[in-house]
Amino acid sequence: MKLLGVSVMVLMAVALSYGFTSGGGFFESGSDLVQMPWGRVTIVDLYLALALFGAWIVRREGWKRSVPWLVGLVVGGSLVAGLYLFVSGTRSSDQAT
Repeated sequence: MKLLGVSVMVLMAVALSYGFTSGGGFFESGSDLVQMPWGRVTIVDLYLALALFGAWIVRREGWKRSVPWLVGLVVGGSLVAGLYLFVSGTRSSDQAT
């Protein structure tokens, strides 16, 4: 899990860096995305995946410990999901990477 978490974090950091430095504002590009049918499908897919991952976090951590992770998922998406995988893999008794 730790290796998977680090891999997701690195890939998302690279993707976010590319997105923020390649030009075009975040909100302008986002409004273009929601105008396209496949853009809307992608957004629905993203939020369903975040909801599933968030539910898994709540199941593992309980509500009180999950709140910061859930807020982080909404704000940071897969970058935070990768961080959670890394942290939970580090805390886990199963030491498989």
